[in-house]
Amino acid sequence: MAKINKRRKRIFNMLKSHPQGLNGEAISQQLGVSSRTIRSDIKALQDALGQYNIRIFSSPTKGYRFSQFEHLSSIEHELFKDNMSNLETSKQRINYILYKLLANTLNDISITQNDLAEEMYISLSTLKIHLNEVKNILKKYDLRVTQYKTKGIKISGEETKLRYCIVDIKNIHLENEFFQDLIMNIDTDLLDDIIKKVLSERKLQLTDRSQKKLCMYIAIAMQRSRNNKTVVYPSSLTNKIENTFEYNVAKEIIENIYNQLNVDLSCSEVYYITQCLLASKKLIDVSESINKKRVKNLVNIILKEIHEKLSIDFTNDEYLIDGLTLHLNIALTRIQFQMNIRNELLETIKNDYPLAFQMGVIAGKIVEQYDNIKINENEIGYIALHFGAALSRNGIKENIQAKNIIIVCSSGLGISVLLKAKVEEYFHNRLNVVKVLPGYEVNEKTLENIDYILSTVPLKNIASDKIIKINRMLQKEDVENIENKIFHKKDTDLMEITTFFN
Repeated sequence: MAKINKRRKRIFNMLKSHPQGLNGEAISQQLGVSSRTIRSDIKALQDALGQYNIRIFSSPTKGYRFSQFEHLSSIEHELFKDNMSNLETSKQRINYILYKLLANTLNDISITQNDLAEEMYISLSTLKIHLNEVKNILKKYDLRVTQYKTKGIKISGEETKLRYCIVDIKNIHLENEFFQDLIMNIDTDLLDDIIKKVLSERKLQLTDRSQKKLCMYIAIAMQRSRNNKTVVYPSSLTNKIENTFEYNVAKEIIENIYNQLNVDLSCSEVYYITQCLLASKKLIDVSESINKKRVKNLVNIILKEIHEKLSIDFTNDEYLIDGLTLHLNIALTRIQFQMNIRNELLETIKNDYPLAFQMGVIAGKIVEQYDNIKINENEIGYIALHFGAALSRNGIKENIQAKNIIIVCSSGLGISVLLKAKVEEYFHNRLNVVKVLPGYEVNEKTLENIDYILSTVPLKNIASDKIIKINRMLQKEDVENIENKIFHKKDTDLMEITTFFN
């Protein structure tokens, strides 16, 4: 069925406003196109209306008019639900081209530039301009737009990078209806429950964001594997993957998917899901993916280098050593298994923690030198968070008789460590951080043995005065809010002020 673009929708509305009929010349003059184009649009409209038993009559005297005029309103919503009328801005059109090309990869479909331009109701020259922007976006994922013989254009590149692109683009455009169609017919709610259950049983805590992203990765894998779009792994890589803790978790997830969703995924998808787990930001790491003794030695070399270059000595900071060892263990595994990661706070870290970021750069160069791998800025940013936490922690003593709190953080290990350090820096021995949890592990029982929860995310289905919402990077207003709610500073100030008034 032909697409009902913006111009064809306008023709529909014009004919609807003229039940007695409207000639083609009047329509073409009002829309600024030829009579031939109007005839083509009328034919496309007729094709679309055929399923509703509505016809467009044409006569030399009355022009074009609808049959069964009284039924038009009832079918109008259904007829135009997929129309292109919402492609008004360049950004919307670029997003649509991106969606169309990504959706076409599922069945290896090509589309000509002429057909795409016609579908979107834009000129070929405008399409080419937008297409260059799409190419630039895809280039970040090592994907290309290629011409496939005479059949048109399509995306080419590795399956893993294509999946990463789809998940990343979909996360960026959460509200975009086009990108929601990329995982049609997948019960994501049930899939989410399966993942949470397995992670909980295996005591593998992911951040909220990583857990949701993992669900999206697996949903995309299910959708694409149905169309025989699988990832191929060399034996050298599969042997490494099979020796990880995450491999057994992935197998269990796939078994549950088969039992509950009746979807039989191939063995290669076990390796793929393991890669996704290895790339996930964890609150607690229970794996032994990399030799931790070797990584700890690497951390000691980094701290000595920082001491020499910046005259800041962290060599006795066991908390930093353990945290950095844990993080590098995950990060090196992630890089080794060729999994990308996005750091949404990179610019904030650069601007607000320049010294910590400089330390991250030094650490990155040491890792590159000793492990012969390339570390990008996203990874450096997360390493810098550990140094930021160490700088904030300097001079802080153990908490004594403090309020017991839990921090709920949606981001990764580095940010949760920094957030914990910031809370301890501001409140010293007044607050005792019992643990850091992802949002999905918090329930009514969690509230029983603690005084307060500081949460960076809304906690669904839980209402309590013990819950205090804060920002991921603790702000001045957060500190004031905590003071007010936990230590009743607001009440004291109010009492002082009321002494001046009767």
